Amino acid sequence: MRSLRTALGVVALLVVTASPSVGQVIEGPDGPVEFVGLKEWSASDLFDAIQELAPDQPFHACAAVMEMELGFAEAAAMSYRTVGSDDVYTVVVGVEDSAHVRPRAIGSETLPLLAEVWALIDGASSQEDRRFARELLARDASRSAREIATLVLGNFVDRDASWHGLVLSMTDPEDRVAAVAGSLLQGLIYSDRRRPVDWSQAREPLLAHFGGTNPWSFNLVLRVLVATEVDPEFGRQLARERPDLLLAYAGAEHRGTQAPAIAFLMAISGEDFGTDLEAWTTWLSGRSDSGRSVGE
Repeated sequence: MRSLRTALGVVALLVVTASPSVGQVIEGPDGPVEFVGLKEWSASDLFDAIQELAPDQPFHACAAVMEMELGFAEAAAMSYRTVGSDDVYTVVVGVEDSAHVRPRAIGSETLPLLAEVWALIDGASSQEDRRFARELLARDASRSAREIATLVLGNFVDRDASWHGLVLSMTDPEDRVAAVAGSLLQGLIYSDRRRPVDWSQAREPLLAHFGGTNPWSFNLVLRVLVATEVDPEFGRQLARERPDLLLAYAGAEHRGTQAPAIAFLMAISGEDFGTDLEAWTTWLSGRSDSGRSVGE
């Protein structure tokens, strides 16, 4: 199920008590490999295990091995080619604990598509179309129906619920549905249709992302939240309830992996600790160096 993502390459506040999670970089077959988010595994042990299980497989395709053979709840591997070099920098994200991984629930029905209205997706613009798209996403078992419904949501981004639905679709267990939602959001945040969004009604799918569901898209989720001016207080709730993956990305050496996490932390905190992971960890815990709560 990870093949498409590999091809694309691309409420209580809990006190943060874990040590900062820093990416571990080792030399791989095609260039540096950075492991992000590991807890029980070391980078070298995981690298050796992957090589032993799939010696003939390109290393950037290791996410499937991590999930199917090594028991990871979620995994992702993104490769970046260095300009002017043959080296490839690979970022491998490992989510070892499944406790907070929450793919969306898939319906069991097969609803009739409104073929006369949806012959061209661009023509699906009525409120009836919008309601039916949401119904398909909630109830339909067909992957293709959910893909179409996700595309239709892109016609209604003047409504917060459509942004919420796209983020939810990125937790779909079918890669193609998640990829469609991701492509739409990627385009939206760089378009003139981008606008402030109230995310408070999308708490559960956002917590699913922060908890490690579909790590292929976690950086995109962070960029979407910043681009749509997430309410800082709500953003702080998300970050403090599910801090681990956020801090793991903030501690990465690869700038493209690290930068969206730092930007999100700056947006919700009003602080600028740069790449100082220890400072961000302290801030997320709600404690200052003096032991007083931040903001006291």
